[in-house]
Amino acid sequence: MVSVDREEYLGDLENYTSYPWLKSGWTVPFVTGHKYKLHWGTVGLDWDQMSITLSERWADSDKSIYFVHNFTDVRQAYDTSVNGLPKDSDFYKNDTISLSSKDWQLGNNVLYNETEVREFHFIVNGKQPEPEKITDSRKIKFVGHRCIGDSCFEPIPEGSECAEDVRMWSNPNDWDPALNPEDRKAAPIPLDGEDVLIPSGWNMHFDLADSPQFDKIEINGCLSFL
Repeated sequence: MVSVDREEYLGDLENYTSYPWLKSGWTVPFVTGHKYKLHWGTVGLDWDQMSITLSERWADSDKSIYFVHNFTDVRQAYDTSVNGLPKDSDFYKNDTISLSSKDWQLGNNVLYNETEVREFHFIVNGKQPEPEKITDSRKIKFVGHRCIGDSCFEPIPEGSECAEDVRMWSNPNDWDPALNPEDRKAAPIPLDGEDVLIPSGWNMHFDLADSPQFDKIEINGCLSFL
């Protein structure tokens, strides 16, 4: 049995005050030795932090439970801590679920951040890796990060104010060829799944009726929409 604390679990769920049982979390029984996929479907619910407290009935000899949890936002990493152990412990780093279930420890996890997958896998069992940290109240805490360190924000280069001349998104001639991959010179307009850069000083106007789904748009200049 595990107990989930709400914390930031509600994500963007509106009017959660209508559901008082969500405020402090909930207790759910699971059968050991099984794999569970927890999925929010199409409601868009996401979480930044989640805490799980294990029942005191867990023993080292119990079989593990393998959880798969989807998420809707980008996640570069999940910090995982168990009973206050450092989040950078080798036991809890991402990609620590081994092929053999015999080696699984409480808090082992794997992050799949590919757009078509976006899943977080983690292990719950009674095996605690450091004996001096073993307690009857075992708590796992996950903290999600959209990006980490220098990869989060790149400095915006200083430049003049946005130009008076407006560039049209749909016009290939208004894009700098140097900003686009060489293998698509015939279609220099940014395509689905690509990173887009609006350089400092540019005044870009988005005039497409249907937008591709870009991976990232960095706006160092100006961008306006119809």
